[in-house]
Amino acid sequence: MNWIIAREISKTYGNVFALREISVEVPQGITVLYGENGSGKSTFISILEGLTRPTSGSAQILGFDVIKDYLDLQKSVAFMPEKPVNFGSGMVLDFIYWYCEITGADPNVVFDFLERADISYVAPYNFRNLSTGESKLLSVVLCLSLNRKFYVMDEPNSNADFDRREKILELIGEIHHERGASFLITTHLLDEVLSLSDYIAFIHGGVLKGITKTKDIFSDNRNYNIEIRGKGLSKLGKSGDNIVGIPTPGRIVMKNFSFVDVLELLQKEAVDEVFSVSIIPTFKNE
Repeated sequence: MNWIIAREISKTYGNVFALREISVEVPQGITVLYGENGSGKSTFISILEGLTRPTSGSAQILGFDVIKDYLDLQKSVAFMPEKPVNFGSGMVLDFIYWYCEITGADPNVVFDFLERADISYVAPYNFRNLSTGESKLLSVVLCLSLNRKFYVMDEPNSNADFDRREKILELIGEIHHERGASFLITTHLLDEVLSLSDYIAFIHGGVLKGITKTKDIFSDNRNYNIEIRGKGLSKLGKSGDNIVGIPTPGRIVMKNFSFVDVLELLQKEAVDEVFSVSIIPTFKNE
């Protein structure tokens, strides 16, 4: 069953297109919407949540129109925005009880998730004393504590250190297996979520480039332009004409490579350190 269906969604701000005629059907499972910052991911999620009206087109989640059936949608789907929750000068514990009151979440479930996420210690903290990573993980905990089978999460693994990003993805995987829950997750850190996802959709410049099963990303009929950030990348520049440097130090672009080829090359050339692998798909039939 496809739980999200979008038809020709466009969003403009003045003469600028944020999204251009996006049509997609999202199957049950874990789907990752990948794109670089500014690609239109958050605009698309905001439309799905019913917070932003599209300039044209329509979208349904579980059969609910995202604009007309807003209240029913909120009862059936858990949404997590990119920006972490912030209660100003309030205490985390007070916010948790307020959150449970307005959403119907069980406080005991929230506290259990705090333990699972290894951040139960933040309960007596003031929000202004939380780190960015702690705020992000708290947002994930609050979202997952809702008893839902469908989740839409905007950049859950961004703005946190590696250990917390790993914990976030671990929690999402656990909920998927425990509840059979489905997720739509946006990210610009594709390499971290490959093992978690069933499907990957690509968005670039407000245009949806395609959706595919994750296992198919390794097939020979797809090529990618891949940007790598890290240390010691000059070693890669000697590996072929399709690898070009970018003026900014620590960045390099590999043109028309499969993801498997990139992983093998990184290992072979013993690059000092890889910070991120950003993939923009270009299909051979384009």
